[in-house]
Amino acid sequence: MNATIYAPENAADAWNDLFVQIEGVEIPQTTQSEWTVIEKEQYKLLLPLIKQINEIAKMPTCDWGLDYSQGLEMELPHLGDIRQAAQLMAFSIQGDAEIGNYASALQGMESLIGISQQATDGRTIITSLVSYSIFAMDKKTTFVIDSSEDVDQLDSLQSVISLLNQFDPFGIRSSVAGEQEIVSDWLLETDLSAVDLEGNFDSDDLEAIRDDENLDIQMQVSSYNEAMDQMVEVFAMPDEKEALEKLSELQEAVELGEYGFLTKLLFVEGNNLLKTAFEASKDVREMQALLQQRIETLRAPRASAYFLEAVNVYCAIDTKERIEATEKGEFELISPSLVLLATAAEMQPTEITLSNDPATPAWLAPLYAMTIDGLERGTTNDFVTALRVAGHISQQKRLSASVAASMIVQSVIELDPVFSEEDTPRVLEAIRRIPSSDAFLILATTEDEKIRFGEWAQVSEEWIPTPMALLAASLTIAKENQMDAACENSWKRLVSALGVPDDDTVVLAAVTQLMPEILLHTEFEHEQSFVHKLRRAKNQLPTLRRILTTPPLRR
Repeated sequence: MNATIYAPENAADAWNDLFVQIEGVEIPQTTQSEWTVIEKEQYKLLLPLIKQINEIAKMPTCDWGLDYSQGLEMELPHLGDIRQAAQLMAFSIQGDAEIGNYASALQGMESLIGISQQATDGRTIITSLVSYSIFAMDKKTTFVIDSSEDVDQLDSLQSVISLLNQFDPFGIRSSVAGEQEIVSDWLLETDLSAVDLEGNFDSDDLEAIRDDENLDIQMQVSSYNEAMDQMVEVFAMPDEKEALEKLSELQEAVELGEYGFLTKLLFVEGNNLLKTAFEASKDVREMQALLQQRIETLRAPRASAYFLEAVNVYCAIDTKERIEATEKGEFELISPSLVLLATAAEMQPTEITLSNDPATPAWLAPLYAMTIDGLERGTTNDFVTALRVAGHISQQKRLSASVAASMIVQSVIELDPVFSEEDTPRVLEAIRRIPSSDAFLILATTEDEKIRFGEWAQVSEEWIPTPMALLAASLTIAKENQMDAACENSWKRLVSALGVPDDDTVVLAAVTQLMPEILLHTEFEHEQSFVHKLRRAKNQLPTLRRILTTPPLRR
């Protein structure tokens, strides 16, 4: 009996069929600044294509049938189309996140990784760079990881990422050797005088190449291979600084003509490519760490999990009913959320938002509003919880959270509470949990915010905006992502307390058009007041300790 052998399905064939379907289809090119009725309708219309992309991305075999013997003349028509398909998947992730379908959004993130692996052949530099650019779309959606509570789906995404080669996840390093082989074989087999090389060399170089008397092709290819062998070794080095130094020496020798005329023309500008290879590995490690932390948080709940649950319970209450109840001094309605808040505040601080998204986290506004509501109830436990919350959110590496922590403490000071002799030690212990040498870690979080926003907007290290400009940008990005709608009036309460606008037109242009240099020159109406607020923060904790240790009649 003869066994029937089936060839595995080729994802490239499925992709080529899909490319015909999407020809002429308008596909969103970037993350949408708003998710309106128009985007919702567009999402529905594109859903059949999105489902196909999800299925194709799972296929383990993808052979584009490239003819490497064509060398520099080889065409790669699939790259533009597959990147369009990836952009459609990124659009679907945003759509799923907008409606809270994080399981589907995580599946979309898995699909982007699958697409990135199908895009590259590991032998050409351009396909490896396109592969990495597709994964970079996933980097912009890491907020989904923070928002998801589906451990199985997070585990699935973690498993997919773990299959990537940690040192060379997108084939950038291996493509250097692959391209060397393709180009050198092609040079030896090709009559360069008969080839259209207009797109590869300028006219003077073309003339030299076609002058057989000046070009010993065997010798030139041998020299090219000698230089490229060294470059392959450089790209295999694990230490970035050492590799860059070695590459610089090699490139200098190539520029001086030590490896021949053709090598000088064909040698890849490797500095940025090498940096990209290291950056790609770093990005994969960071996403793995982000996933691992989120999974651990959900499996063994820490403070962050309880804070988020408190926010969910608080925001589930009808806003009008909540406001009316607290205004009447009736706190039974929000009591369950305050219990969760107190539980979280008792624990050791952990980061709530793990992603590097520059937007103010969606949980901050309801967490701040809930804490202030608790202070209005006014029990000793509420004051202790509020101070502990201030300690927690000071340590979130977010300027908005650190300033909000300062505002919570300011609210405590203004309420001028009186505690019994038995309760005072508990309150003082809660104060000790708040960072004091750098009050609320405002200086540290300002630097964190600058680095975070700088990476997001790709600015130089010399870019130094004011804290208010950074905070305004963070709030504006969050508002553009419609985070202000997550818990009704909580956002307005936070923005009002911070004293920083979330609707400044200049800041809006800076963040939506990716023109961060504008922030260096932005002027704000209440900037002096904000600066005073930051300066006052230095004295808040000593002031509060003095209040607590001074008898009421002597204050």
